[in-house]
Amino acid sequence: MRTLISVNIQVDGNWPTDKELENRNAVIAELSDHNLGTFKGAGTGMGSMDFAYEVHDVGAAKVEIAKTVFKHLPGYASAVQSTEAKASKNIKVANDTAKQQAQSRSAPKLDFGMGM
Repeated sequence: MRTLISVNIQVDGNWPTDKELENRNAVIAELSDHNLGTFKGAGTGMGSMDFAYEVHDVGAAKVEIAKTVFKHLPGYASAVQSTEAKASKNIKVANDTAKQQAQSRSAPKLDFGMGM
């Protein structure tokens, strides 16, 4: 079964900066190179920028997304929004990585949303 993962990255203003968009697009390009899943689109506005993928392995996808976001947008904190994801060992790794990054610099949140 495939699951849609949407990733919402909060930014300081109403719109992301050109550099933030460039970095978000680099995240998308790298995830696509890693065959994460099927890219479903991206957007901006209302204080955030986002993108979505349809994936088979949610836990592995979230870890890969977190690592790639931290690489291109260092310092972003992570919040996972599903009960089953919080129980996952892979998500714990992603959250631990996010906590370490967040301690080094205060930054907006990286939020995961899931759907079918």
